[in-house]
Amino acid sequence: MSSDMAVAGHGARRDPPGRLAPAAPEVSTGAMLDGTLRHVVLTDGTVAGAEPDNCWRVLRYIDDGGFSSVYEIEPATEATQARHGSARRALKCLWGTPEDLDVLAAEADKTAAVEGHDNILALITSFRFALVAHTVPQYFGLVLELASEDLYDLGDRAAPSERAWAAIFEGVAAGLEHIHARRIVHGDIKPTNLLRVGPRCTIADFGVSAALESTRSASIGLARTLAFWPPETRNQGRLDEDGVRRPPVEGWRATQMGDIWALAVSMHRILTGRHITTATTPEQQYELVCAGRYAVDDRLSPGWRQLLMDCLVHDPAKRVVTTAAVLRHRLAELALPEDYRSVPWPDDGPRIVAVLPADRQLLAFFQTKPNGRVQGAFVGTPGLLLDATRHLTDVVVPALAQQARDGQRAAVRLAAEQERLRAIEERLAEEDSGATQLVLEAEAERTRQMSLAIAEVTRERDRLRQQYGELSRRLEQLEHSTVRPPLAHPALTGVQLPGLAVAGLPAPRLAPPGRRRSGLGWFGQTLAVLVILVMALLLGMVTAGYAFHQNPFDVLGRVWDNVLMRSHQAP
Repeated sequence: MSSDMAVAGHGARRDPPGRLAPAAPEVSTGAMLDGTLRHVVLTDGTVAGAEPDNCWRVLRYIDDGGFSSVYEIEPATEATQARHGSARRALKCLWGTPEDLDVLAAEADKTAAVEGHDNILALITSFRFALVAHTVPQYFGLVLELASEDLYDLGDRAAPSERAWAAIFEGVAAGLEHIHARRIVHGDIKPTNLLRVGPRCTIADFGVSAALESTRSASIGLARTLAFWPPETRNQGRLDEDGVRRPPVEGWRATQMGDIWALAVSMHRILTGRHITTATTPEQQYELVCAGRYAVDDRLSPGWRQLLMDCLVHDPAKRVVTTAAVLRHRLAELALPEDYRSVPWPDDGPRIVAVLPADRQLLAFFQTKPNGRVQGAFVGTPGLLLDATRHLTDVVVPALAQQARDGQRAAVRLAAEQERLRAIEERLAEEDSGATQLVLEAEAERTRQMSLAIAEVTRERDRLRQQYGELSRRLEQLEHSTVRPPLAHPALTGVQLPGLAVAGLPAPRLAPPGRRRSGLGWFGQTLAVLVILVMALLLGMVTAGYAFHQNPFDVLGRVWDNVLMRSHQAP
């Protein structure tokens, strides 16, 4: 089917090479035209419909499904155009006896029951009609939106990326969420029933749909597409020797969780080109699924792999994704580029998640808020706009996002460091407050005792200096009173002894020649004073060292510094 061919949600069956198609029911009527079996034969130009405001002209043949033929049509009368608009539509034709048509007309009622959503193929009208050769109406027609292509065609033509497929299937999941909210089970979700109508991706073909019953399941009749059915239905029907599972007398029963499973299998088939099993027929595929012998393709990205595995858990009680709402949210997350998550998002600011060529224009998928609905819109012809958009999404946004991520990482590191420091402070305050206080008090006590020791040594030094001064004065007085000074040698008079000025004390002067000293003499007395002073200093140093666990030489250095300082300050 070409890219501009319409597939109108009619049950039309088309599977491209390499993809497996569900088996079509056998038919006993119809005609072969141009090598194609048509269930309802309408030639171009045929007018169908007897009512003036519901009359349509056939333009071309599109395709055939299991029980129907599909044609492109347009309004044949002004009244029809006034009532339904001038747009071209798709006519899904079914045939049968009047009793059969009553049953077939139920599809129109089912479609009308879920209308009103952008992702549901819209039903325009329906009617019964007969051809010229027949007097009794034996055909039933559904007038539907004219679709541009199904998702198989979209994939073959545009080769969307995984992110683009996430945007496309987000719309499909939104449509399925709407169907389930109406308490309807679709019962036949598959790629050929997922159609693009302009910028929208829609769900079509409600031929087997049914209302949900109190058993949380619905009877959909005798028709189903085995390749897309979940394993929890394995107890239904009877498996014959030929490998074909026959339906139960009351018909197959489907569930809304089964619709989720079917959509997940459809997504896997479109993304990878194959079924989740290795079988070649729908019957074999279904039996392998029931046996749990299936797997998600490893070539998919981690995000897509995880999503499909969450949808395709064999045990329905352990299945992670069980509702269309959860599936839509997960697909919205996959659709949004990672780079956009680090960039500020103004209110209602659209962010393009994918761009595809479609209908000779650009089809842009975008979101207006994180994990919000993905919307589609045509934005013009390919060319400069496409190049600019690609530059924006592939170059500019990633660069800005990287800068934002770097800033966020730095902020996180800073916050973590601040939190760590705050935790340490709180722990010290709560757990170690007593021990910390003891340490501080002990340190203060040691400092106080050191100060007292230094003060004691200083007082002892001052006392010794006073005694030395008193002794020097007495020696001077004794020398003047007992010996008359002879003539002194000029070279020795008033000479100070070098090396005897200790700790700032005035050195004794040599007596003039000829003087006599009593007892030890002046030299012996001076030496005795010096010995006493040194012993006192050594005693103070050793005492301070042992008392405060300090190095005695360090104590001597501090004492010596204090002595020198006081000596310089003395007048």
